[in-house]
Amino acid sequence: MNKRKLNGLRALAVLAFALLAGTVAAIFPQPLSAQGGSVTGATLTWYGVYTAATSTSVSSTKEIGTGIKPPATNSDRISLPSSGSILIGYGYNLVGSPPTALVALTYRTLFPDGHYQDNVYDRLAINRKDLFIGQRLNTESAAGTYTLQIWHSGAMLLEKSFTLR
Repeated sequence: MNKRKLNGLRALAVLAFALLAGTVAAIFPQPLSAQGGSVTGATLTWYGVYTAATSTSVSSTKEIGTGIKPPATNSDRISLPSSGSILIGYGYNLVGSPPTALVALTYRTLFPDGHYQDNVYDRLAINRKDLFIGQRLNTESAAGTYTLQIWHSGAMLLEKSFTLR
């Protein structure tokens, strides 16, 4: 085989590999994590109806809250509000090393009808004590079980379900 034909085949093979790798990455996206950070788990610190001093909408499905005040008493049985909205969720701490590593987590909400919604939150520090996941519910929300999960690199770290009546 001549050298020109061989180089052409190599270039074609490299192009095919790049297209295949890009397709796989698009079909199976993984949140990026900081190099060297290792998440080994998470611990639940509180759960129930909480309040947020401010809430900023980032997309149609994603809000970022600040000034989070956990519930006085943990509860996973929630009553629908008669008007307005409530925030349900839980606080957690990440377990891993090094304690200053920044990682990306996927927050998944499973709704009573079986569908789910994922949002990726990145640059979360392993040693932070104020991490939380939540869902805003209002008078239009369906009664039933809402489950909030936290995922990292294909592994579920935490899961908590709430019964809305």
